[in-house]
Amino acid sequence: MALTKKQQLDALLQTAIDSYHADRLDHAIYQLANNARNFPRAAKLFGYLGFLYSEAGEYAKGVVAFRRTTRLSPHSEQASLGLAHWQN
Repeated sequence: MALTKKQQLDALLQTAIDSYHADRLDHAIYQLANNARNFPRAAKLFGYLGFLYSEAGEYAKGVVAFRRTTRLSPHSEQASLGLAHWQN
């Protein structure tokens, strides 16, 4: 039986989180960035991606991801904090 879109997203996010915790930051970013087009309205994905880009020192990309998150989920406190912290 095929996974639902939500299950696919959850599995992708968990894989990226596991990669991050295994000190494979580049792999976690790669996973999310290369699958973002499959989940264009997934605020959670772009929030995680913003965090990962920021952790990697790629602040401009992090800001882009956090902006997308705030467009998709205007009340996301984490995305707003990420923007406030990194967009300057």
